[in-house]
Amino acid sequence: CVGSLIDDITVLAPVLDSHDVLLILPSLMSIAVISNSSVCQQVAQNLAAQHHDWSSLIWLAEQNTATSDTMVPLIQSFMRQYGAAGFCDAIFRHWWSSKERRRKLLLTAVPSEFNDKLSEFLQDKPDLLWIFCLKNGRRGDDDKQRCCCEALLSLAINKPNGTLEEREEYASLAKLIQLSNKTDDEMTTMTTTTTTTEEEKADDVLLMAAKQRELENDQMRGDKSHMMTCEDIVNEIITNKEEMTMKLFKALDIPYHIKHISLGNNITQEEMKNRIWGIA
Repeated sequence: CVGSLIDDITVLAPVLDSHDVLLILPSLMSIAVISNSSVCQQVAQNLAAQHHDWSSLIWLAEQNTATSDTMVPLIQSFMRQYGAAGFCDAIFRHWWSSKERRRKLLLTAVPSEFNDKLSEFLQDKPDLLWIFCLKNGRRGDDDKQRCCCEALLSLAINKPNGTLEEREEYASLAKLIQLSNKTDDEMTTMTTTTTTTEEEKADDVLLMAAKQRELENDQMRGDKSHMMTCEDIVNEIITNKEEMTMKLFKALDIPYHIKHISLGNNITQEEMKNRIWGIA
C-alpha cells in the first residue's frame, strides 16, 4: 500500500504546484514515520526540500530519530545540503523558540562552517551570543572579545527583569574578559587612559550595584532584586536626612563617574549634579 502511494506521488509530484504539494506533505510525512519506509522518507524529504518546506523537514528529522545523538547528525546533513536555500535560518529559529534543552543545540550542534550565519542570527540574543563568542574566540581575537563583552554588558544594562546579582555577574565577566586579554606589561601599567569603553561600562554597572547595596545595608528603600536607575539611587540617597554630608558625597559618585549608562528620565549629568548640590 505504501509502495503504491509512493509510486503515485512520484508520478504526480512533477505536475503539482507548490500549494498542492504543501497540502499533502504533512500526511506524507506521517506515513513515512509510521511505516518506517526509507523510500517514503526520502520522497518526503526531497519534496520538502524542493518546495522549501523547512518546518516539515525539521519535523521529519525530529520524529524519525530516537535521541538527539541521532537527530543532530541528520540535521547537520540537512544544513549542508539545504543551508544556502534557507534551512539554516529555519533550524536556528526553531531551536531558539524551543525549550532550553533544544536551545542549547545552537551552541553545540551547529557545524563550524556555519559560524558566520549563527553569529548573525545571535546578534540580538545576548543570552547566547556572549557564550558563542567566548567559545569560538581566541586570546588576542579583538573582534570576538568585543562581541562577547558587548553582549554581556547588554545583559547587565538592559536585561528585562534581571536581578541585581545577575547584572553584577554579567558586568564582572565582561571586565574579567577584558583584563584576561591584556599582556603582563599592560596589566602592570594600567591607567585610566588605557581602559576600554567596555571596561568603563562594566565599572558603571558595578558602581550602580554597589550604591544600591549601600541603600539596602542602610535599610533604606532600595529594591533588593532589580537594578535601580541612577536617578532612583540618587533620589533615595538625598532624601535620607541622616548623615547628610556623607550621603551627598556618596550621591555625587554617580554623576561624576557614570559615563556610559543612562542616568534616568532624560536627566543629564549636569542636571543631576545641580540637584545634589542644591540639596547641599
